[in-house]
Amino acid sequence: MTIQILLAALFLAAVLWLGFRAAPETEGAPVRRARIKEATVFGLPPVPVFCAVLALGLILRFILGYNINGFEADISCFKAWAAYTHDYGFNNMYYRDFFLDYPPGYLYVLYIIEAFRRLFGVDQYAQSYTLMIKLAPILSDIACAAALWVLARKKLGEKSALLIAFAYLFCPAVIVNSSVWGQADSFCALLLLCTLLLLWYNHTPLAAFVYGFGILSKPQMLIFAPVLILGHPQKGLEKPRPRAHHRPCDDSPFLHAVYKEFRLPEAHRNLHRHHRLL
Repeated sequence: MTIQILLAALFLAAVLWLGFRAAPETEGAPVRRARIKEATVFGLPPVPVFCAVLALGLILRFILGYNINGFEADISCFKAWAAYTHDYGFNNMYYRDFFLDYPPGYLYVLYIIEAFRRLFGVDQYAQSYTLMIKLAPILSDIACAAALWVLARKKLGEKSALLIAFAYLFCPAVIVNSSVWGQADSFCALLLLCTLLLLWYNHTPLAAFVYGFGILSKPQMLIFAPVLILGHPQKGLEKPRPRAHHRPCDDSPFLHAVYKEFRLPEAHRNLHRHHRLL
């Protein structure tokens, strides 16, 4: 445990040091020189550099995922559940006499992995199948890093975006959780990131669907429910509504969906008209 703590501390120190080095130039620096410098990473085009970092992170995860069995109890459960989804079906799995403490969301992912295993004839006890079980969290890590890079480069510039993606991709905790232990947390993190992005772009029904699938994949996703119910990512960027037109659901996209579904705007307008008459 001491080695892991020291490794995490060294990684954090390195990220902070690189973050200060990647800080933007002062206001007195020439704008043109700053733009030219920001358009490249170490004098190279940013996209190939990021692709190389992404490939390095993927190769590292494949090596660790193949050579380390991971958390044996969970990996064995994932393999068994993947087989049971084909043998018994989703309707009968929760009535069978075996241990199953996951909701059905992540079982669909295991179903797809098991389908590929049977298609290519991979032995259930082979090390390659262990890597296949870890494939969903590994690819989720890559997708999260790519999404962070795309979002950050628009706001922070190329160097800072690469630093953020690098910090996530090579974080020891993220690597151990996905490619060593084979846990589903990275998959849920990707669903949460997609939910927040969909909310940011005002695709509330689709965001609710993705978040719901995240809860069905791992119930711990419920801890983020207050953020989604009581707030909106763009809430601080929008101009406040006049009080006369403010609705109780305006601050929450999910409450707004319920408000609209049950035709509460008409009731609210009638109530507001009644108060004006009083």
